[in-house]
Amino acid sequence: MRQLRPHSVLVLAALAAYSGLLLSVAHAAELRPEAAKLAQAEMTDGTAYFALSLKPQIEDDAAAGHDIVILFDTSASQVGEFRDKALNVLKQVLAGLGENDRVEIVAVDIEPVTLTNGFVGPHGDAAKAALARLEQRVPLGTTDMVAALGAVATAYDSTAADKRSRAALYIGDGLSQARGVSAEAFRQLVGQLVERRVATSSYAIGPQVGGHLLAALANQTGGVL
Repeated sequence: MRQLRPHSVLVLAALAAYSGLLLSVAHAAELRPEAAKLAQAEMTDGTAYFALSLKPQIEDDAAAGHDIVILFDTSASQVGEFRDKALNVLKQVLAGLGENDRVEIVAVDIEPVTLTNGFVGPHGDAAKAALARLEQRVPLGTTDMVAALGAVATAYDSTAADKRSRAALYIGDGLSQARGVSAEAFRQLVGQLVERRVATSSYAIGPQVGGHLLAALANQTGGVL
């Protein structure tokens, strides 16, 4: 039997302690099986790692509804099968929303263009008209992600006093060819989104995608990629 290194013993001891903690928490709170997950791995050099994930058991207030800003990339890279798939994703998102939810649809390339007059119902005439305008819009130019994310921040007040949750969804490649996203600009944009409690998610699609930017955006705001 291979002897564990001292640091490995300490890590495994901590892992055992957290395993016991996980079982205690799961028993005390009567968590569902998917609410708590423990993963562990050991590297070839004997170093052991673990990850503990606890999902809060908080029921969503469905009656309050959600406000979602949807940024749809209409730059020149979004053509052919990429555009068709992106439009299909948007339609599925709208179809899956509830009657109490609201959306603001924004076409983004060099400048963001709002296709709805503020937030509207996802199944109403205003949303259908915005979708029709989006389908007729010719993909041209490049994308300015700084301006696009700035449109999300300005769509909400600086405070979130009501009970409606806030979110944003970007559908596109995440490449900012019109203007590069500097570290300072990204920090300021993320700060505004966090202050306004806007979880920003992305559906990356295109011949090339800016995965690093979209992943960092999701990680910093509580969204997903």
